Amino acid sequence: MNHLENSHNNTPVPSYEELKGQYLKAYQLVDDIVLKNYITKLSTMELAPLDELVKQSNISDNVRFFKITEMVYQKDEYATYKFATVFNAVSNLGCSVFIIIDSYDDKTEFYLGIRSLNSRRTTSSLKETLKNSLLGQFPGVKTQDFMDKDMTEFLDRIDGSSVAVASCVAKNKDEDITENKSFLQGLEKLAVSMQGQRYTGVIIANGATSEQLQLIK
Repeated sequence: MNHLENSHNNTPVPSYEELKGQYLKAYQLVDDIVLKNYITKLSTMELAPLDELVKQSNISDNVRFFKITEMVYQKDEYATYKFATVFNAVSNLGCSVFIIIDSYDDKTEFYLGIRSLNSRRTTSSLKETLKNSLLGQFPGVKTQDFMDKDMTEFLDRIDGSSVAVASCVAKNKDEDITENKSFLQGLEKLAVSMQGQRYTGVIIANGATSEQLQLIK
């Protein structure tokens, strides 16, 4: 009994200020990571300068993308899992995956590509891995490769005078949904709703390492 009492008496009791600090830190993490309320404060924050290596590098050094000219999948097929498999093919290869939606007149064009974050793998090999995974999951898809000159010309014509940014974690809340007609988050829904508007949308998926996920948890 004496031993237990001594152990209890020797246990440090955090002060009110320490508890308050820990609570505020936890609240800030929830506010930023879960609720993402930092987005509402973006206009008040300072811009972070680009890394000098990024500014000096050419687009062909770390970016590759291709045009999807025809997309084929069955009407009642749940394509979300297949797209997840496509992205998982490159998720551990040190790169980000992005989709570009370019709308003008009555057309909406889709591009899929990668940004390499790993010097051990070439951008061409990462792009081919992504494209082959897409073709494997969706037989019949037609694509058009872009060379360095084509990519540069395409990006140069994007109007950056009006920019809007959104950040989110996408999740299908209803696990029983297994048909495309019931899944309302498809890019085709965005394309249809914005038809006739001139815009370019860039959707970037940054992969997270197991260490990053563990840190967040």
